[in-house]
Amino acid sequence: MSSVPASPESAHEHEGDAAEPRLLVTDADVPREPWNQLVAEVEALRIPAFNFGESRVGTDGVRYGVEFKNFSRTLRFDWWYKPPKGWEEFADWVTKAIDLFETSLAASDTGEER
Repeated sequence: MSSVPASPESAHEHEGDAAEPRLLVTDADVPREPWNQLVAEVEALRIPAFNFGESRVGTDGVRYGVEFKNFSRTLRFDWWYKPPKGWEEFADWVTKAIDLFETSLAASDTGEER
């Protein structure tokens, strides 16, 4: 069995059929009281900061994380796919924060396509 390479013209025939990449940028105000409640909840959590768990390798999945900054300090926790042991309550808190952000974005229709 032999194959014949496609001509350069046929290789470009369908390029115009693909949708152009788009980026939708949206921001929204987060209601102060629910956010303050979430901050109070996370401040009360105890997280084993140096419990990284076993090393994982993966090519897909979701990264989760939180970063707080002020003038002189930065605090960052993040993980891929499943949180390390002992971070389960924190992961639940992150889910609540994501839900608040998503709800706030859904209430806003200020998306701007770029």
